[in-house]
Amino acid sequence: MTILRISLLFAVACGAAACADEAPTAPAVKARVGPSDLRSMDRSILFMVQQPVTTLTRDVFPQAPYSVALQPDPVGSYGRVLIDLDRDRQPDEVWVVEAPDRIKRMISTKDDGVNYDLVLWLRDGVWTTTESQD
Repeated sequence: MTILRISLLFAVACGAAACADEAPTAPAVKARVGPSDLRSMDRSILFMVQQPVTTLTRDVFPQAPYSVALQPDPVGSYGRVLIDLDRDRQPDEVWVVEAPDRIKRMISTKDDGVNYDLVLWLRDGVWTTTESQD
């Protein structure tokens, strides 16, 4: 599936302005580091990780103020999502997509792209600090 076709699917499913309705920056991440509802950016990314892929996809939303790279795993789905909120070429968040209903979000609260000192899990449409589905 080409990037253009994926972009069109995304625009139809999420609305054309879904990527641009928030302008997240590194300070905004620091203000929202605890459990929270999904951001519109998160919903856009979750839509994209549902699409099959075999190659690395860089800058999925080029018009957005943030950069998203999707890395496939060996079975053709996304294994990792790298999010650069301020486009400084250092990932501010790394998501590990273990299964469609099991996503780990690691956040570099110091905006250094090295130390991911906060881990959240997607659970029932909310980012939470607990991994358990119980």
